Amino acid sequence: MSLDRGETSRNVTAVLQNRSLRRALIAFTAFRPTESAQWIAILVYAYGRGGSREVGLVAIGMLLPTAALAPFLAQIGDRVNRERALACAYLAIGVAAGLTALAAALSLPAIAFYAFATLATITISMVRPTHLSALPELA
Repeated sequence: MSLDRGETSRNVTAVLQNRSLRRALIAFTAFRPTESAQWIAILVYAYGRGGSREVGLVAIGMLLPTAALAPFLAQIGDRVNRERALACAYLAIGVAAGLTALAAALSLPAIAFYAFATLATITISMVRPTHLSALPELA
């Protein structure tokens, strides 16, 4: 079953007229490229400090705690208001990414940079499940 252009246009218009859906979609549209940009920036930083070996160690060091905490963080949207959980997740990402950038700008020790970067990666893991569970309620 395929949608014709008129039906697609009506669906897009209906979504954009819904304030909550529009805000959620704009937030996710901004989130997705910044998630990739953050990873690239962290790995470029690691490569500049210690080459591919440091990149590998940093990636593993960031992903292990994220993988361990993600199942628990994914449930936040089930325990509190999903819109509020999503807003808090985006705020947490902003704070953690800001701390990571500040650590780089102030030339803090690499361990501080990596700790903040890991925190940012952990907070990122909250967004997708919360966002996807909030969409049906918003619609």
